[in-house]
Amino acid sequence: FKSLDTNSRAYALAVQGSLPAGITWTIDPANLVLSPGQTQTVNLTVSVDNGSVPFAPPTSYLAKLVAAALDDKLSVPVAFYKAGVLNLTFDVEPAKLFIDDQNKDPNDGFYYIWKEYPGLTFTALVPPRTYNIISMFGSGPSGAKGFSHVVRENVEVKGTTNLSISLNQEAVNRI
Repeated sequence: FKSLDTNSRAYALAVQGSLPAGITWTIDPANLVLSPGQTQTVNLTVSVDNGSVPFAPPTSYLAKLVAAALDDKLSVPVAFYKAGVLNLTFDVEPAKLFIDDQNKDPNDGFYYIWKEYPGLTFTALVPPRTYNIISMFGSGPSGAKGFSHVVRENVEVKGTTNLSISLNQEAVNRI
């Protein structure tokens, strides 16, 4: 927050919005006084009890951070998405990346991610479950022409999963 006022103001901060039981917010500091021109950092932390809020639609949540003074009220939208995190690292950038959801739950509409030239690192927010990761490279380790595929099956994503894929060290299928 930054004060553009010529007078000091005291603000009380709160989160407003309808969220299910099991989601809590922490605001630090919850109260602040801003002098003219002063800037103050406010940290908003969300905590989710996965036992109370399982992965099921909706997976995104919206609320507002409200700062209220006696004669002033500011609000800032806040959002978060409940998902597993799949961090992929490659030694060579693949031409194509396919993340296949083995579950294919019709209730959440998530089936796969297809990405061309994803870079040397790629992060996907995905439902926590099991995936097959297929990386297609334009040439093999020895420079052979055609496409090389590196396949990782049964990759469990729960929380954060980090996976390194090396074209030069994996068994590959050459097409």
